[in-house]
Amino acid sequence: MPWYHRRTGTGHIVEVVPEMTVRKLVVCGLLVLLGMTPSGGVDAADPDGPAFLRDVRPIFKAHCFRCHGAGNTEGEFRLDRKPLAFKGGETGKAIVAGQAADSLLVQMIRGRGPGDSRMPPEGEGRGLRPDEIRVITEWINRGAAWPDGIDDQADRLSLWSLRPIRRPKIPTVQDRAWAENPIDSFVLAQLDAREMTPSPRAQPRHLVRRASLDLLGLPPTPEMVDGFVADGAPDAFARVIDRLLANPHYGERWGRHWLDLVRYADTNGYEVDGVKPLAWKYRDWVIGALNSDRPYDRFVTEQLAGDEIAGATTESILATGFHRVGPWDAERGASVQKSEVIAELFNELDDMVSTTSQVFLGLTMGCARCHDHKFDPLTARDYYSMVAVFRGLKREHKGRAELARAALPPVQLAGKDLKSQPQGYFFFEPSPTPPVTHLLKRGNPNQPGVEVSAAVPAALVEKQPAFEAADKFTSRRRISLARWIMSEDNPLTRRVIVNRVWQYHFGTGLVRTANDFGVRGSLPTHPELLDWLAGWFGNEAGYSLKKLHRLIMTSRTYATSKRAIPANVEKDVDNLMLSHFPVRRLEVEAIRDSMLAVSGRLNDRLYGAPMYPFIPKDALRSGYNPAGVWKPFNETEASRRTVYSFLKRTLVIPFLETLDFCDTARSADRREVTTVAPQALELFNGEFVNRQSRHFADRIIAEAGPVLGDQLDHGFRLALGRKPTRGERASLLGFLSNESLLLLGEDHRRFERETNGDPAAELAGEITETGLTLWLDAANGVALNNQRQVSRWTSRVGSLVATAHGDPLVTARAIGNRPAINFEGKDWFSLDKSPVTSQQFTIIAVVTDRGAGGQRGSHRNVIGNWDGGRGNSTTSIFLGTTAGSKGGRAIRLTDAFSHREKLAVTKPVSPFVLTGIAEAANVRVFQNGQLLDELKSPLPARKLDTNWTIGRQGTLDSEYWNGLMAELLVWNRALTEAELASAWRHLGSKYKVVNHRKPREPLTVAAARRQALIQVCRVILNLNEFVYTD
Repeated sequence: MPWYHRRTGTGHIVEVVPEMTVRKLVVCGLLVLLGMTPSGGVDAADPDGPAFLRDVRPIFKAHCFRCHGAGNTEGEFRLDRKPLAFKGGETGKAIVAGQAADSLLVQMIRGRGPGDSRMPPEGEGRGLRPDEIRVITEWINRGAAWPDGIDDQADRLSLWSLRPIRRPKIPTVQDRAWAENPIDSFVLAQLDAREMTPSPRAQPRHLVRRASLDLLGLPPTPEMVDGFVADGAPDAFARVIDRLLANPHYGERWGRHWLDLVRYADTNGYEVDGVKPLAWKYRDWVIGALNSDRPYDRFVTEQLAGDEIAGATTESILATGFHRVGPWDAERGASVQKSEVIAELFNELDDMVSTTSQVFLGLTMGCARCHDHKFDPLTARDYYSMVAVFRGLKREHKGRAELARAALPPVQLAGKDLKSQPQGYFFFEPSPTPPVTHLLKRGNPNQPGVEVSAAVPAALVEKQPAFEAADKFTSRRRISLARWIMSEDNPLTRRVIVNRVWQYHFGTGLVRTANDFGVRGSLPTHPELLDWLAGWFGNEAGYSLKKLHRLIMTSRTYATSKRAIPANVEKDVDNLMLSHFPVRRLEVEAIRDSMLAVSGRLNDRLYGAPMYPFIPKDALRSGYNPAGVWKPFNETEASRRTVYSFLKRTLVIPFLETLDFCDTARSADRREVTTVAPQALELFNGEFVNRQSRHFADRIIAEAGPVLGDQLDHGFRLALGRKPTRGERASLLGFLSNESLLLLGEDHRRFERETNGDPAAELAGEITETGLTLWLDAANGVALNNQRQVSRWTSRVGSLVATAHGDPLVTARAIGNRPAINFEGKDWFSLDKSPVTSQQFTIIAVVTDRGAGGQRGSHRNVIGNWDGGRGNSTTSIFLGTTAGSKGGRAIRLTDAFSHREKLAVTKPVSPFVLTGIAEAANVRVFQNGQLLDELKSPLPARKLDTNWTIGRQGTLDSEYWNGLMAELLVWNRALTEAELASAWRHLGSKYKVVNHRKPREPLTVAAARRQALIQVCRVILNLNEFVYTD
């Protein structure tokens, strides 16, 4: 049936009426012209009386739905749905079929309701005309015929997104030369109607940067920019787009957009937040499917029912990870009640239904879980009919081989080598007969109502599609739903996906509410363009997303400059009509990946297990990180693209969170864009940006040489695709020269203090508190009892407290005329908490060692967590000394690194700084800054959860320290070389201990220039031009 549209001045569709109604209006108009009127609003010759859809419902809609429709149910009465209308409301039964006089509805519209009330009430619009009252009265007296399904048909008439997709004629515009493809004709027609002129074409450099960031999330290389600028062929930009679409980084960039929609993360969320085994296999499937340009109909079908399609493969089954990557409460302890398990089951089903409806249909079906949708034509019955589609899915907790068997269709298992198959953790249907689904009263799983069957929401179809019969393996319900979702009878899916692609290119969709095409969603700004694109995508493009990208990006609309014309802004401040290209900030992934790319450190390895970006230890402690789920930082791995990050729902990576990463608990149709102070701190002084600034500077020096001007040119070209302007160049050259001189002068003064023994040299070294968990200083935090013995020793950082055992005393002028604790062979301290929770750590102590002192055994322990009773002997951590085989002293750092002759201590009775450090790839011990020995492999895994002691070997009544201890520091990480040197300088000066570390060399001119260039690189990476699209 053709549709007739009435539009506002902005082109929005505001009303649709069927052809029959239009003809009736024409007939009525002719009657008026002839001096005739229809009797009572009904054709007097009509023997059947008023027809509901033709005569009655328009009256209800005009006068009643505002207060008694989906959006409002005053008096608990709705008149837009047959069952609810006949049920009545708070004041009684509104419609009594065949008895208009007894129907409260008729009494109210005549002004004879209770207390002489009338509807609509006074002040709420005019009352019904006499002819309208006669129509309703006659309709009720004749039996109040209200055909089943008529409400859904009427809803389809009123909601724009449910109407069939039309193929509108491409508008004819005056400036035909400007319209380079059909998109431009639709856009220019809207601009012409508002007397607006589009902005000029963007500069070639801006255009190629825009395209590269859009499709790859990476800036173009200088060679790519130069090549495009020099290529004057008409199809030059089209060829650039083709090369970008063929680049495998495309799948990573657009795969991340899709992962936002499907609420992807690697853990379950909630309190336990357990890891989803191999969830990243689904992430890799998405990236691969987009790179191969899998047709969108196949892309959708495999995710919903990859195990039910003909010729299902392990790859298509991986696609069904769509159902399991959302959040769920995986806690299943013995104390969990059956009712809680059932409630969680329906929460998981709600996640599936809500995500499926939002992602593919642009509808918020989750709102109908407890009651009919308040705004959209979706009922609770519709919702549970969708639940029934997924009701047969089951999630199992099994081992690797069992998971693979669950993931593979039984028909394919014969002769398969499971070890060679892609592994994953999937929902699957253990039976072709799913459990019965009931409509739950107010969404309560413990109050089942009527039984419902799997079906498509009634308002979305004129006739329910037939669901396939179950086979011997599955119910075939999901494949039936998928086929309807991608059928031509469904107008939503194509509109929704082309709108999403448009949004990611322009920052805002043609429909601004990309996940909500319902009543409360936005109307399309260019409805004809949306329908034209949807039709073109399904027909001419064959559901190819890459062809859709190419069409959009080769339009003149996409190529316009970002600079707005002032007259246009006055008419369209939000740029909804696209008179210029919208400027927008890049997503955090594109910012991070772009920094890695220009610094030369991007690891472009595709696919595979997640990587773990750097997270400060404080953030790890504040987040839920059981059993060290977050793996140690490895820069090479962590330099992969951000899409490969391990995403833990209860421990968001601070860099990502600060720059508006998506909420993984729901389908995220767009990223929020905030501007807050922590973003400036993160981008200008964060660990990641500082590291990339150093790498960026080193790359510039290596590739551009020592000339400062050449370095600036190269840095700008790498990051921005251009050379600096004359003003930028002059300012930055001046800064580089001045800053280098300042750095050289400051270093020269510091070097003199260090080498001449100036007492102020202590200022040249400092203790870094990053990762410092224990800092015991005999001059601070020591509590004494009545006998002047030490009772407690409190850390200067954190909250750790060491409780004394034995009779330790404080010697006031011990080491370097500073206080120290005197351990005499039976004195020790117990710590209330563990200072080490990482396999990488640093321990530094300022001590003297008197030897065994007559005690049993030759070992002496400074600190450790040895506990043989709890199975932590050879796997414990400890730092101490022992008698060497040649009569000297040797340092012990765990059982895995001891009894080595190289570890001999020089003059142990004299004060010395003892250091043990376990790094990611090696272990080292030092005395007074001098390396004694090194193990060029990581320590075997240490057991960290037993109690820690100071001055004794754990729970042993032996191996006591015999000597002084002035200071003890423990870091929950490996210090850098610079941090070690700084700490040794500080402690050496403080305690007058000779630092045997080779004196550092004074800062050279080249090193000073490098430090200044690092600061310039940090500025470049913070420019708006770098973090915003052109």
